Parts: sequence; structure tokens; C-alpha cells
Amino acid sequence: MPLFSIDTEVLLGISHSGEVTAEGTGTVELTDEEVQKLIDLIRENNGETDVEKLELEEKYPDIYETLDEAYRDAASEANFREWLMEGYERDYFSEPEDFMDAVEADGLFKFEITPEMIEEYRDNMGLEEDEEIDQDDLDEYFEDAKRDAFYECIGEYYNSLDDDGKVDFIEQYYGDVMDEGDPGGFDYEVQIPPEIIRMANVEQ
Repeated sequence: MPLFSIDTEVLLGISHSGEVTAEGTGTVELTDEEVQKLIDLIRENNGETDVEKLELEEKYPDIYETLDEAYRDAASEANFREWLMEGYERDYFSEPEDFMDAVEADGLFKFEITPEMIEEYRDNMGLEEDEEIDQDDLDEYFEDAKRDAFYECIGEYYNSLDDDGKVDFIEQYYGDVMDEGDPGGFDYEVQIPPEIIRMANVEQ
């Protein structure tokens, strides 16, 4: 059966600057007979492609249900991805305990204490060159330095990714804590796939 690409704009809500939307994509599978019915319906209605105006749900409920499911899935995925990125970027999720260790193990972050850093520590603490360093204080100092370097590094890495990469990153490292929230509702519109509209020789 033919497989058609679909895309949809998902309304996530309203902010002070206007509508908040996300782009969703997916595919829908229809039989040759179903495709022909849609083409004929468009042509019989002088090129009309609006699902409601065509009364598609009433005339061909099975086709409408198939399209509705496909567009709903595409919208749901877009809504989830947007929620995921917003949740990470706004610190809505609890950071996994092994987050830094996991990122280090994957080679995305490396922290090494150098002699220059020891000298910087001495200067910051006002220690003379021959003064003994308190090991506990030194360990705490470099724990803080490592944490600061980690978040700076991982922030730059995350911001360098496209949306697909960001979603993959969050799912990889935050997979166990993503059930802390609810993506919420969303609105979507059932449409006729663009390729079928083109097949009906109708300009979009």
C-alpha cells in the first residue's frame, strides 16, 4: 500500500507573544482504492481540500480514522519532543545521579588537574609556595571546578545540536526521570496528505 509523508503544525498553547506551536511529521498508509476516493472527492468538489468542508468523516469514516490516527501520532510526537526539550532546558527534570559519570564515559567531557590549576588554587587561597595544602580543601575546590567545567561543556555541546540531537541526548541521559511530568494536551488538524492533493492536480 502507498505510504505518504505528512506534516502538521501543533498548537501547544498561547503565550504573551502569541501561539506556541511545534512542527510534527509522520507517514500514513492508504490503499490504492482509498487514495483514489480522496482524489475523486477533491475533484468532485472543485479542488476543495479541507477535510471538514469535504465532509470526509461522514462520507469515508474509515479513511478519516486512518488519517486522524496518523496526524494525531505526528502531533503527539511533536508535543512530546517540545516538552522534553523545554523540560531539560528549564531544569524541570531531576538530574540523574550518574549524569556526569555517564557523559564522561562517553567521552563528551574530560577533566584533568594540571600543575597550573594547583598554582591557581594557591593564588586563590593566598598560600605561599612552600605552604602545605590541605587535601580536603583541595579536593572540594576541584570538585567545584569540575562541576562548573562540566556544566559549561555540556551546555555548549547541547546547544550545538539540532532538535533531533537534543532529543536523543535527553532520552539517552535522562531516560529514567522523564516520567516526572506530563506533556499535556495539544491541538492538531486532520488533513489530506500533500502528495494526494498533488495527484488530484490541485494547487496547495
